[in-house]
Amino acid sequence: MASITKRGSKWQYRVSWRDADGKQHSKNKSGFRTKTEAANDARQAELELSQGANLNRGELSLPDYWHDWYTTYKSGKRATATEYFYPIIEKTLKQYFGKETIKDVTPTEWQTFLNQYATNHSHATGTKVNGYVRAMVRSAINEQTLRSDFTFDAEVGGSKGIKESNKYLQLDKFKQVNQIAFERATFNYLSYVGIVIGAQSGMRASEVLGLTWDCIDYENHTLTVNKSWDYIHKKELKATKNEASNRVIEVLPSVTELLKKIHTQQIEWEMKSGHRNPLELVFMSNRGTVLTDAALNKTLSKIETEIDIPIEHQIRFHGLRHTHVSYLISQGLSIYYISKRLGHAGIQITMSTYSHLLDAQRSEQASKAVAALGMLQ
Repeated sequence: MASITKRGSKWQYRVSWRDADGKQHSKNKSGFRTKTEAANDARQAELELSQGANLNRGELSLPDYWHDWYTTYKSGKRATATEYFYPIIEKTLKQYFGKETIKDVTPTEWQTFLNQYATNHSHATGTKVNGYVRAMVRSAINEQTLRSDFTFDAEVGGSKGIKESNKYLQLDKFKQVNQIAFERATFNYLSYVGIVIGAQSGMRASEVLGLTWDCIDYENHTLTVNKSWDYIHKKELKATKNEASNRVIEVLPSVTELLKKIHTQQIEWEMKSGHRNPLELVFMSNRGTVLTDAALNKTLSKIETEIDIPIEHQIRFHGLRHTHVSYLISQGLSIYYISKRLGHAGIQITMSTYSHLLDAQRSEQASKAVAALGMLQ
């Protein structure tokens, strides 16, 4: 049973218990205005103990609880980029919350933190932080460390990022980028080859750079995506983003013909230079290194400048993926097929990401629907 005592003008309680190993523990809490308030809180603590709660876990600081949670449940189980983000969140929580215990964090404090975080971070990054911490909080509630979710109903601010109109190229400019990239694509200028692949397939940069020669089907004119290249952290092959990312993409014969020519040029370079390409990477350059994301973006920017696209309207390499989708949607292709072609985990992701493009087609689709129904009369 809890002991209730008065300390100065305030009341406090002390709850003691033994864990499964027989070790003695206790928890003190003070600052109550009345004896009744202290007793009520003590009864709640005893009830939680009877239901298997670990009251000492609530005494961990928010950053420490976060560290314990992600190293236990997440480390070694997520994509490299995601796992690099966990310690960054820990550092951010330490800077803002310091040693404040997880049980003492209030919804107002969390919202204030998100508001401050939004002043120099994007909405997307703020949403990630809030979502990851919310998952931790739910775990804490499940193990009865917390009684309620301090992230519930939190609003995430921050800049909205790139305007939708600047995420993809207009059709005439997209055509020019394709033509220039095709014309200049050789083994000595691999970044142009990368732009061709990105524009023609909608593949992510990591997927393009992770292509190996056995992924190219010259007969059926397809590219197999079954791995990717970690160009940010470890500079090595890694698994694709998710299971759905493993796919086969149909491309034009001109694309596979270009790749066949590049392969021949690469083999000739290997014989002359003595360099080897043990992983059989398509984008192993004549410097003996794998092409970089930075090189792709630099070359794309060069093309865009040549065709008079202002810097503020230029896209990066990932924008070729958006433009690829935009073009396919404009040609009336099924969103289901497009989703599979992109390697999305579900069609809802595709519809959410490209809703602005789908909405633009609504009036045209509505007219077709009415015309088709009219044929029934």
